[in-house]
Amino acid sequence: MFKDMFIGFVLFLAIAGMAFWLLTFIVTFLPYWIGAWFIESYKNRNLTEDIE
Repeated sequence: MFKDMFIGFVLFLAIAGMAFWLLTFIVTFLPYWIGAWFIESYKNRNLTEDIE
């Protein structure tokens, strides 16, 4: 019984840890990538308008 509870607790800690790092990744890196993509698209749009 104690072994089953320990395995369940370790599994809970593993899932909670993965969820924490996934949320940290989403909150920090994703806005940076989206912002950089918009800036790069804006620069490329201006370059194509200058060429034509």
